[in-house]
Amino acid sequence: MREAIKLRLAAEISALEGRCYEPYELATPADKPFVTIRMAEEAWDTPWTGIKRIFEVTAYSDTLTSVDMLLDEAVRSLHRIRLSDGSGSFFTCLWEGTVQAEGFDAEQQAVFRTIRFSVRAIRPQVDASIGQEPWLEATAAWTEGLVDPEWGVYRTYWPQDYKPRSVLWRTKQVDVLDKGTATVEIRKKLIGHVIAPDEQERLLLLTQLSVTLARTSKLHIGSERSAEISEIISDMRKYPFRCGQLSLTLSSRIAVSGSTELPIMAGIHAGANIF
Repeated sequence: MREAIKLRLAAEISALEGRCYEPYELATPADKPFVTIRMAEEAWDTPWTGIKRIFEVTAYSDTLTSVDMLLDEAVRSLHRIRLSDGSGSFFTCLWEGTVQAEGFDAEQQAVFRTIRFSVRAIRPQVDASIGQEPWLEATAAWTEGLVDPEWGVYRTYWPQDYKPRSVLWRTKQVDVLDKGTATVEIRKKLIGHVIAPDEQERLLLLTQLSVTLARTSKLHIGSERSAEISEIISDMRKYPFRCGQLSLTLSSRIAVSGSTELPIMAGIHAGANIF
């Protein structure tokens, strides 16, 4: 990933003339302007966003104006851009802002400033043979029928090579309510994430999903069951990738006898309320 970021910056920022380094590659003093790239941290984020890796890009030059221009170009070159790591895998950089105030490097006789980019959805290989939960799969399949083919629709977690225009559905909570006479109601709360390069495009799809779900009222789950759709909430203020902006509840009543879908406990709550 680090090498792909270096190559992207060298190709896109002409003022650098290829001077993109890892810190250990630096001469003292190096010709200016130049940038350095280093991996600053790696940590587990959430079950659906996987591992988050942070890369820091530091620009060095004779003036802060030049530094600012270089970092502005770095953001344009990397933010929400899908890159190849050279092995057939893809990843997307997300700009995370400035690390700290600008400074002066005495060895390089240059001013500098550092910005951060995150790469998320890094995870071990997932067993593709494990099937999806039917209610979640029905919601994702319904979404695939609504969006254009260029959109990616994912289940449960973001893959590392997610498309720039994507929807993710995940199950947040499952409740089982006793309705008497050997009948229970299963209620599942789903969270939807919508990402797109353009904010207006993202808002348009969120609105389309919310309105169409409200008009649909029921979702077919397999050939013999349907679930009612309710409690549709779209919150545009929430962070799309990690939190999700859309929530809905699917509910269906079933007979207790012979059911293979009931959990052993009276209720399952998955995920914290902060998400």
